[in-house]
Amino acid sequence: DTVSLDWSNSSDSGSGMDYYQVQVDNGSSFSSPEFDATPSSSNDTTSSLPDGYYYWRVRARDNAGNWSSWSSSRTFRVDRTDPTVPSLASPSNGSSTGDQTPRFDWNNSSDSGSGVDHYEIDIYDGDITWGDINTTVTISEYTPGTNIPYDTIYWRVRAYDNAGNVSAWSSVWT
Repeated sequence: DTVSLDWSNSSDSGSGMDYYQVQVDNGSSFSSPEFDATPSSSNDTTSSLPDGYYYWRVRARDNAGNWSSWSSSRTFRVDRTDPTVPSLASPSNGSSTGDQTPRFDWNNSSDSGSGVDHYEIDIYDGDITWGDINTTVTISEYTPGTNIPYDTIYWRVRAYDNAGNVSAWSSVWT
């Protein structure tokens, strides 16, 4: 994906601004930039970058050809990878219980990028008379605060990471 970069205009008391140079690299030394451009305004958009951590910096050039020092570098992360699909743990698929507030539990999702932020759990019975449960939790378990009906209950879970990526829904258990 592309990343929009924006910085403050440079001031020049002499001959005026000509353009900027902005660099993005996956190393802090900027030895082989992934993106190197010379825009005439104080913003630019990178070419597509793969997932990873990046450093970026900018400098200005005036109409007389003089370059400013590089700005201090800043960092950002590109993360387009969805977290893994959570795997359901309990209650076991096809099991029965008399507990109307059972603990729903699943294995943690993993995320190679920015980390899992929260889970969405969907609990329903297919009967329009019961108010199905769809809620979010930050841990890999959920216990309803109100009784669920004595019926065949279906449930599934998906994970959201800190970058806003969403896993597919888990399999549906009853």
